[in-house]
Amino acid sequence: MLNKLFCSFLLLGLIAGLPGCSILKEPEPLDLITLRTPLPEVALCETPMPSQIVVVVPDMAGGLRTDRIATLFDEREIRYLAGAKWEAQVPALIQRQLVRYLNATGCFSGAGTEAAGLSSRYRLQSDLQRLHLCYYGKDAVPYAEITLRLSILDAERGRILEARTITFREKSRGTEMNQLMDALDNVVSRAMLDSARWPASVMRVQ
Repeated sequence: MLNKLFCSFLLLGLIAGLPGCSILKEPEPLDLITLRTPLPEVALCETPMPSQIVVVVPDMAGGLRTDRIATLFDEREIRYLAGAKWEAQVPALIQRQLVRYLNATGCFSGAGTEAAGLSSRYRLQSDLQRLHLCYYGKDAVPYAEITLRLSILDAERGRILEARTITFREKSRGTEMNQLMDALDNVVSRAMLDSARWPASVMRVQ
């Protein structure tokens, strides 16, 4: 019996080693998708505050802790787009976008992450509750949706200064990949701009 098993494994090894033969098929590589989120052309603040702000890695549900592009069917079933994925894990993707937009506002002396060595009294915390292509009923064309819960923490006082939730939604122009990504680009851009404007108004009154 042992001799038969050994011979079977040996035969499989020889077949796998032959040119053009493979027991396990290599998976097709996924296309890498990057967000196209143009920054505001004009700074929102004429004079930056002396304060810096640290952007914390966003919290999010397990279904979004991935580099896959999530879809949601009738508010219940999460799936992922076939053949494509984000260029980075979603938490890192959103954190990077928040840093970009906060720096582009011109309202702070700097915005960054703890991983980059930044330390500050003020911290922007976020909870990404939704970043999906959402399908409703029998409609074959989805909506791109993002919901982000934001809070500003004063680390010195150990308290949250203010919190808010923002949601943006836009129907895709069609079902082609570029149309789906355009819709996601648009809702993320609007959410990032709204998120970046808000902390300065809170921090100026402290």
